[in-house]
Amino acid sequence: MDFDPGFNGNTQSDDFKALTQLIAQMQSDQARLQAAPRVVLDLRGNGGGASRWSYEMARLLWGEDWLKAHEPKGADATEWRPSEANIAAIEAFLKDQRDNNGSPEAIAWAERAIAGMRGARAGGLTYWRDADDETAGRPAMTATTPLKGRVFVLTDTTCGSACLDAVDLWKALGAVQVGRETSADTLYMELREQPLTTPGVFIAIPMKVYRGRPRGNNEPQRPAHAFEGDMSDDAALLTWIKGL
Repeated sequence: MDFDPGFNGNTQSDDFKALTQLIAQMQSDQARLQAAPRVVLDLRGNGGGASRWSYEMARLLWGEDWLKAHEPKGADATEWRPSEANIAAIEAFLKDQRDNNGSPEAIAWAERAIAGMRGARAGGLTYWRDADDETAGRPAMTATTPLKGRVFVLTDTTCGSACLDAVDLWKALGAVQVGRETSADTLYMELREQPLTTPGVFIAIPMKVYRGRPRGNNEPQRPAHAFEGDMSDDAALLTWIKGL
């Protein structure tokens, strides 16, 4: 399926509509994908968006048990600045999800974030701290996966934000990164646009900061196999991947 790359979580975006169709197609083709000798997850041109897309794809390929057993440790915590403007940005996201049959997981997260930020603001706190309690201290698990073949994640230099999260996750599950080195991101994330006094001019303001993220500040993901040719040449890339 061809579509403009990205992981945008806004229900009105082209990414959201195309990815919703892609997830449905993967569900229909799940048995064939899991039996394939190789699967290529193509992230070329993907600048990020929402991380839930990469988790949904992972569940369909590797299975829930494998995902739970091999999910990489996230940041120790995420700290959000509980300003009214930041809260309003999350409220707008929540309204979009509710009004357009968005993801239940996204709705639940937004509700929790708004309540946490409002509570922090009422208490005069500088940050709302969202600790990672799910992976902290998780006991070791054994699991099997129905996936038979190899998974390759194809990246280029545009990959950042939720695209990097996808690479972190899929490599931890067993995928092999190929192509080019990714871009990198800082520990300050979740940007919102704030208009300035000059018409049409905006500043991007990060709303959260990661504490204890395993992948460091401005640290890219590097491929196990680098492709030196034209990254837009699909045929050449597929031939090259088949030879790995």
